[in-house]
Amino acid sequence: MPELSHKELQARAEAAERAARVRRLPRGPAAARGARADTPPLYAELHCLTHFSFQRGASSPEELVRRAWALGYSALAITDECSVAGVVRAWGALGELASTRGDVMDTELAPLHAARAALGAAEPLRLLYGSEFRFADQGTLVALARDLESWGDLCAFITACRRAAPKGQYRLPPLHEALEQLARCERLWAPVRERLSTPSPLGGEGEGEGEGEGEGEGEGE
Repeated sequence: MPELSHKELQARAEAAERAARVRRLPRGPAAARGARADTPPLYAELHCLTHFSFQRGASSPEELVRRAWALGYSALAITDECSVAGVVRAWGALGELASTRGDVMDTELAPLHAARAALGAAEPLRLLYGSEFRFADQGTLVALARDLESWGDLCAFITACRRAAPKGQYRLPPLHEALEQLARCERLWAPVRERLSTPSPLGGEGEGEGEGEGEGEGEGE
């Protein structure tokens, strides 16, 4: 095999140097985000009932927060039916988890921290506060507080609905009025199955079935 000339050797060295400086592109979306390929996508539960939703929710707020933490959820919304009764207990449970993170001596919570770490969830769980309202023959409205002002709107709306009905029940205003009163909240609408083809009332004022009233039963003020 003939020996390479000095010029050819220099050209090859320069080519190798350029190749070493080339930034290799990631092969998939996960690599592009700087995450492990086996890391599951972030998940947020935006509609969750506790046992404060009478005869509907089964788990306590503390149990739901711990379960969401262990499953690596990025956020959990506590949205009991016309109630915020579970919010305080959920907040307390989240505070306990956040304060014991890294404490391997806590035999009760350490497995939850280990499960969350194994899923690659580096950020703590974010707790969202809200409530759901069931409009008869129309659908379910979920309102999530964005800030202190919208939280006040939500609590005032729940109080008005509870005062308008016997104890343990609530009476809703027409849907379009509810949307106006909760305008500063993040609002989610789930129509009943028979009305899946009707326009969402959140698409604009006056759309959808907005004139009916709803009643519900539940506990908590």
